[in-house]
Amino acid sequence: MKGTRHLRLRLGIDTLGVIHWWVDASYNVHDDCRGQTGAMMSLGKGAPISFSRKQKLNVRSSCEGELVGVDDALPLILWARYFIEAQGYTVEQNILFQDNKSTILLATNGRWSSSKRTKHIKSRYFFVKDKVEAGEVSIEYRPTDQMWSDVLTKPKQGAAFRRDRAILMNCDVEYDDDKERRDIPSILLPQPEGPVDPATVTITPQSILRGKDRRSVLENKVKTYNTVTWNTSQNKIDKKNPKLRERHLELVIARVMKAQAAKAAAAA
Repeated sequence: MKGTRHLRLRLGIDTLGVIHWWVDASYNVHDDCRGQTGAMMSLGKGAPISFSRKQKLNVRSSCEGELVGVDDALPLILWARYFIEAQGYTVEQNILFQDNKSTILLATNGRWSSSKRTKHIKSRYFFVKDKVEAGEVSIEYRPTDQMWSDVLTKPKQGAAFRRDRAILMNCDVEYDDDKERRDIPSILLPQPEGPVDPATVTITPQSILRGKDRRSVLENKVKTYNTVTWNTSQNKIDKKNPKLRERHLELVIARVMKAQAAKAAAAA
C-alpha cells in the first residue's frame, strides 16, 4: 500500500462508438465454494467502470462459473451502452471478451450448445443469448493472458500483476510512486496531520468537504471553537464525521487568521 499511495486512475478515450468489456470468473475460491466475478470496461485507456464481487450461488464447473460471471456483469454492460446512447452518441459495438470457449458457445447458442451438465442454468444463458441476438452485446474470445480483468479475481503477483494493473489504471507497468507524487499538484496531496500553518493555507470560497449530509452555515453567523472566534461565511460542516469536521474547522480557523493578517498588512 505504501508503494501506491499516489496511484491515480487515468482515463483515455479512443471512441465512444466501441465499448470493450473484460469479464472473468474464478471458480470455487471461497470457503463456501462460491466463485468470484471480475469485470472492467474501457473506451481506450484505463477502466472507468470495474468491479470484483463474490458470486451469489454455487456452480458445478468453471464454464458455469464464467457464465454466471457474464450474467452478473450484463446489467452493467447494457446500462453503459444505454447511458452513452442517451448522451446522443451511437454505440456501434459493445464487445464482451471471454477466455472460456464453452461459455461463449452457451451464451451465443443457448440450449443448442447445452448438455446434461449445463441444462439446469438455462435461465441465465437465455438472457445473455437474447441480448446477443438483439445486437446489444457481442462476445469474442480472448486468451487468458489478455484478460486484464484477471487481476480482479485472482491474487496475481509480480510481472503479471503489474501488467494487469497498468491496463486497469492506465499507469506505467513499472510504476514509481515517488515519481507520481512529484507530478501531482501540491493542492491535491493529502494535508499533513497536526496544527495547520496559516501561511500555507489558500483561502477559497468552496468547502473542502463533500458529502450528501452536509449543511451550509448562514453568512455572517459567528461560532466559537476552542476559544477561537471566526466567521463561518461560505463554509460547510459535516456533522456525521467528527474527525473530518475537526480538521475542517482547523482549516477554517487558519483561513481566517491568514485573512486577518493580510487585512492588517494592507491597512498598515
